[in-house]
Amino acid sequence: MGWMNKKAKTVVGVDFGSSVIKIVQLKQAHPLPQLVTFGLAEKIPGTQSSKSSTGRAQTAGVLTELLLQSRSYATQAVAALPATSVFNAIVELPNMPKKDIGSAIQWEIKKTLPIPPEQMSLHWHLIEPANQKTAGQSGALQVIINATPKNIAGNYMEIIKQSGLKLAALETEIKALQRSVLPADNGNYLVLDIGATNTNLIAFTDCLPLINRNLDLGMELISTNLVQKLGITREQADQAREASGLPLVQTDIKPDQDIIQSLIDVRLIRELQHLLRELNQRYKKSVQKIFIIGGGARLKNITEYIALKSGLNASRPNPWEKISCPGELAPQLLANGPQMAVCIGLALQVMES
Repeated sequence: MGWMNKKAKTVVGVDFGSSVIKIVQLKQAHPLPQLVTFGLAEKIPGTQSSKSSTGRAQTAGVLTELLLQSRSYATQAVAALPATSVFNAIVELPNMPKKDIGSAIQWEIKKTLPIPPEQMSLHWHLIEPANQKTAGQSGALQVIINATPKNIAGNYMEIIKQSGLKLAALETEIKALQRSVLPADNGNYLVLDIGATNTNLIAFTDCLPLINRNLDLGMELISTNLVQKLGITREQADQAREASGLPLVQTDIKPDQDIIQSLIDVRLIRELQHLLRELNQRYKKSVQKIFIIGGGARLKNITEYIALKSGLNASRPNPWEKISCPGELAPQLLANGPQMAVCIGLALQVMES
């Protein structure tokens, strides 16, 4: 689908999911960036892209083939660091000039992060006093810290290099989602990114990530539970998961729905309700809307179930709305939208610069 003028600024966003690699290539245009091509490819089972040279080479091979099949002509890429590799913390500092905050943070993070600061890539954002609603020390400053181990960043940089691309930027999935999913009204929103092996709950306030929780829950675990409790094959479990999903009426619940519901309630709903209480009690904030993305957003009745259990409006966002796309691709794009949100946000990073 590489039909655009190659002279314009273009970049490909690369999302290394736990089971699927996703790419989106955009071209700078007015009034919206234009879609050039996109694609998805399953990773080689057992590949550990951030832990071994063999895994990195295998992942680079899958990415290279995906770029070829998608007819991507981009030479630059923006890649995502997985949310599971990013540490988030909020620290409170005495009131001080903004130029001194960086030095003060170095002392605070030694007490907060599990890895020495010199081994981390650090980014911080000041929560402006007008937006601070917590009952901390009078005049205190609150700072959101994001930190990533440098060795993990280096591994992803090597994968991009081996695939023949130049790395334009490396950023977190959280930052990409802020760009592709959140409205521009600087409100309070919650993003549920339900993947193959993990689920991330990210609470944003004024476009800053206030809380990030990672859960050991994904579509693969649901299928595994169906296999174990129903005595069916993995293929049958995947089919049952897709066909049945979650029950909205608590009568005549099928056995597979009961298993899925129990797992979602214990692993996701409980943590979701705890996070909402923390936002309200500690930060005095109320979520306006929940956005559900990732492959798990396609689970039948998931948005309705989340809305029912949380008492909030929940929906699948359409990140393609922030770019110009061919009309004939609308059905295909809409079906893949929640899965491609990180990729789109990554590519938009360069389009906005």
